[in-house]
Amino acid sequence: MYQHIIEASDHIYLLNNGSTKKIEKLTELEDYKYLSEGTL
Repeated sequence: MYQHIIEASDHIYLLNNGSTKKIEKLTELEDYKYLSEGTL
């Protein structure tokens, strides 16, 4: 579902509680509970 966004992005940032975090590894999106485990 998110693959087209990931492929088109040079960098991914997570916005959480008013702050941003640069995502270095896609599994971080699961760690921060942005995506359900196994989604990637």
